Amino acid sequence: MPYLHENKYIVHERFEKVTKVASDLLRKGYRIYSPITHNHLINEQYNLNWKHKDWLDYDYLFLKKCKILFVLKLEGWKESLGVQKEIEWAKKLGIKIKYINYK
Repeated sequence: MPYLHENKYIVHERFEKVTKVASDLLRKGYRIYSPITHNHLINEQYNLNWKHKDWLDYDYLFLKKCKILFVLKLEGWKESLGVQKEIEWAKKLGIKIKYINYK
C-alpha cells in the first residue's frame, strides 16, 4: 500500500487502514510485522528523517524472515515503489504472496 503523501491526513488515514488489517491478521493467528504500523508513530513523533532507501533496507531485514507477504490493495498500491519492491523481493526469496482487498 502506498504510504507517503504530501497531505498528513492521508498519511494518517493510510496508517489507520493498514493497522486495522494488521490487527485482523493478528486475531486470525498470524504473527506479523507491518512496517507502517510498527514505524509510523516513531517517524511522526521523533522525525527520523530516513530516506526511502533507509526504510526499504530496514523492511528487507524483516521480509527475509517471513513466510508470507500480505499486500493490502488500497488505491495506488500498484504504483507504490515500496510495495512493488517488497513484491519483487518476496518472489526472489520464494515467499508466498497474499493480496488483501480493503473492506
